[in-house]
Amino acid sequence: MAWLQLSSLLGEGRAPLSVVRDQPFFALGNTLACSGALLCSYLVCMGRRNAESLLKIIAWAGVVYAAFGIATYIVAPEMVLWREKVLFRSVLSGTFLNRNTAAIYFGLCSALWTLRVFRNMLDQRVFWEGRWRIVNLRWDVNLSASCGGFLLCFLAMMLTGSRAGIAISLIGICAAIAFLFNREIRSRPAALWLVLPVLGAAALSFLLLGGQVGERLGQYGLSGGGRWEAYASTWQIISEHPYSGTGLGTFVSVFPRFRSGDVSIWGIWDRAHNTLLEIAAEVGIPLAALVGFGWMLALVALFRGALRRQKGAIFPLAGFVCGAMAVLHSMVDFSLQVPGLAVTVMTLVGMGLAQRSSQARTRHVTEATQRKG
Repeated sequence: MAWLQLSSLLGEGRAPLSVVRDQPFFALGNTLACSGALLCSYLVCMGRRNAESLLKIIAWAGVVYAAFGIATYIVAPEMVLWREKVLFRSVLSGTFLNRNTAAIYFGLCSALWTLRVFRNMLDQRVFWEGRWRIVNLRWDVNLSASCGGFLLCFLAMMLTGSRAGIAISLIGICAAIAFLFNREIRSRPAALWLVLPVLGAAALSFLLLGGQVGERLGQYGLSGGGRWEAYASTWQIISEHPYSGTGLGTFVSVFPRFRSGDVSIWGIWDRAHNTLLEIAAEVGIPLAALVGFGWMLALVALFRGALRRQKGAIFPLAGFVCGAMAVLHSMVDFSLQVPGLAVTVMTLVGMGLAQRSSQARTRHVTEATQRKG
């Protein structure tokens, strides 16, 4: 009788949605911020002038962060703003705590400046009819500033010493150049004339500035620092909670139970170092598959827009290259889970989606004309 009275007072028990009570509500902040950035960027950048302004602001913000990061690296490499670093004391990390995130951020900014530099060269027909025509190059303030911005962001990226971050950034920069000049590549010799100097410049820059990366490759090779073992442990979480997961933001609480003995005992694994795996562990395979499918649709739309547009192709191309770089890097790290980088990437993706078709600007101008009328 007493148990019945107690049961009536407590009410019926319900299966919890999370292994940590209310944690999903606290973990929604980054998701909401990224969604808001994507939506706002898409709505604001329906006009080409706004898209150009946004691209310029993000690129110059990267220059400011790069200059600050380099200055801090020279004066006080053991500090992040006013706090002392716990890790990565001998490399540049800017205002980020993790050098890998810093590397991909400065890589994104380098890719944006690359697009601006080579758009000027394309307008001046520096690469024309399958040949480099340096005599057509005219230096002005805009081109000089773009080159300076690229060099500063590129130097900051190389000083991070991140293996995956630098490798993905170099691939993204080369891909941005290739896609921007795709209409000028009409034969195999033309492709060689474009690709070989770009690859040579990338290799030379790595030899000159990639000493820290080369040293880490010599010490650790391509090993992931326990990542593969952590992936296996994360997969065990997924296998036990395949449909609904353990709850958004609960990975740090759940992982110790499944942590393999093969994983290094050093440090606390608060991230899976693979964003898609962590999403599947926290919210289940169906929602993780939906997120992955959404990214695929967005990247395909941006890629098609970059190939179709003639004037203004830089906007969907910037969204595609930067989005692909961030997604690829998030498969071996947690860069897209850092709000400072994630909001920047989602803003660029939203801008690219808004400008993936020249009809976006036409509709924007038409609506503005009708309102004035």
